[in-house]
Amino acid sequence: MTSNDRSSAQCADELVLCGTAHHKAGRLPQAEECYRAAIAADRRNFAALHQLGVCLNAQGKPDECMQWIR
Repeated sequence: MTSNDRSSAQCADELVLCGTAHHKAGRLPQAEECYRAAIAADRRNFAALHQLGVCLNAQGKPDECMQWIR
């Protein structure tokens, strides 16, 4: 893993934390935005992938959520 990979993973983790805070506060569109940004930074971030699916489901988008939870 290169230092660039580590910084991308760290950035993704921070974005997931931000998304989780929005999610818990009921700000689902903002949470979705953070989770998507985390995935853009690190496409293998399990928490971001899963939480995006959960967030989409909470917004009434069950079909879209399934692709992220899988």
